[in-house]
Amino acid sequence: MKLKQVGLSLLLVAASRVLAGQGEEAGAEYAYRWRPQQGGPADGKAVLALLGQPLQKMDQVLVQYYTVEPPKDAPAGFTAILRQRSRPDGSKAEVTWKYRGEQGFPDGDWHCPLKGKAKQKREVDVAVLAGGEARKAYSLSCTVKGTVAEVVPAKRQPKAKGCSNPVQRFEGDSVDVEAWQLASGLVLEVSRKQPDGAAELADFQHAVVDRLSAAGAQALGGSKSLLGSECS
Repeated sequence: MKLKQVGLSLLLVAASRVLAGQGEEAGAEYAYRWRPQQGGPADGKAVLALLGQPLQKMDQVLVQYYTVEPPKDAPAGFTAILRQRSRPDGSKAEVTWKYRGEQGFPDGDWHCPLKGKAKQKREVDVAVLAGGEARKAYSLSCTVKGTVAEVVPAKRQPKAKGCSNPVQRFEGDSVDVEAWQLASGLVLEVSRKQPDGAAELADFQHAVVDRLSAAGAQALGGSKSLLGSECS
């Protein structure tokens, strides 16, 4: 029975990753974050080893957040987030515009403010906090290849935050690990894409969160966008 449950779980994860490459995405991303200086695995490879997953791929990127002026048709109750991600040398840049809210998805369609062909995504972000509490946020995002200067209209007045964040990324069989070097110190995040549901949340808590907590990783509050935007 346990083998069948594991097989079904991996199948759901694989299906989510296939959907992730087909235009408008659906589903949820479950995440757990902690500061390794306070306990727990200290790097991405150690996380994958703890979870019994082989390292499939590893790379490095540079993430820069911006303040931005949202358009008038921005969804009510949602915060606009602008991010540029590139190789450490600045090549292969892509820009993501995200609306993030906590009251569910807005009705109807939404407009991507970026110029160029955009890959759009609708996703529930589920962060597991201390004591097993799960906090949900709802995000609408679009991503375009290029730099902020190239794809963000000037009238949106993008202004770079005072810091950029080097990030190491580690891909396992069914989870991804990111190591964010922030102004406030190193933060690790392990995440997994699955459908949005109580069973999937329980599976993530059992297979990932419980193991990390037992290893000393203390849950960290705050979204990744918020943590990456704090420059002190």
